[in-house]
Amino acid sequence: MTILAGLSLCAMASAVADSCINCHPGRDHGLGAAHASIANDCARCHGGDRRSAILPAAHAGLIAYPGLLANAAGTCGTCHPAELAGVAHGIMARGEGLVRRTRATFGEAGSSAGPVDLQHLGHTPADSLLRKECASCHLGQPKTQHALDAVHDRGGGCLA
Repeated sequence: MTILAGLSLCAMASAVADSCINCHPGRDHGLGAAHASIANDCARCHGGDRRSAILPAAHAGLIAYPGLLANAAGTCGTCHPAELAGVAHGIMARGEGLVRRTRATFGEAGSSAGPVDLQHLGHTPADSLLRKECASCHLGQPKTQHALDAVHDRGGGCLA
């Protein structure tokens, strides 16, 4: 096994890997029963080249978090366009009412130009509170680490 930039290259008997799980055995994908048929087809959602045993080629075009709303049009949305539209514009992703109510409570109603949602927070005291207390959990927020812990796993779009 060779190490490159902290990631292992698989030294396999065959010249070509059958799939990502040859290098990443036992990965908990976190998918529900509805996606069981694609559980071992990592490249379908994550991209990359599942036939390559060479790390740079295998990870070319890799999408670490395919469910993020920023990535979902090219990942989740290819199979689930209607569901993606519902998630991306839903209350758990945008939080318009939450933003309006919090700003009004702080006496900041109408003080922010532009859209009123969790993706467009400004730098007022109300928006600072929203960022610290609310926005970190909502679906439209970026996911920064792979975890399957509902208490500490924040953001993540479609997969949250």
